[in-house]
Amino acid sequence: PASSIDWRKGGDPATGPEDRRRVRLDARHERGPELLRLYGPMNRSLAEICGALTPEQLEVVRDFLRDAAAAGGDAVSGLRVD
Repeated sequence: PASSIDWRKGGDPATGPEDRRRVRLDARHERGPELLRLYGPMNRSLAEICGALTPEQLEVVRDFLRDAAAAGGDAVSGLRVD
């Protein structure tokens, strides 16, 4: 359950401990089997999809995902909190 996630707030050393905009999540290794159960079907589906693609098609997908992630990162860094 979500309530068993180990949440710890931590400030950025560059801004000081009073800056609480960041949250640190620590992995709990004992929950690994649960994650495999939850994400296993998706992983199998993605493996099947990727297995049907040629190496060249996979490169196009990889490049698209890399560029889309960079565009999202650029958009987020351009946001300003007032």
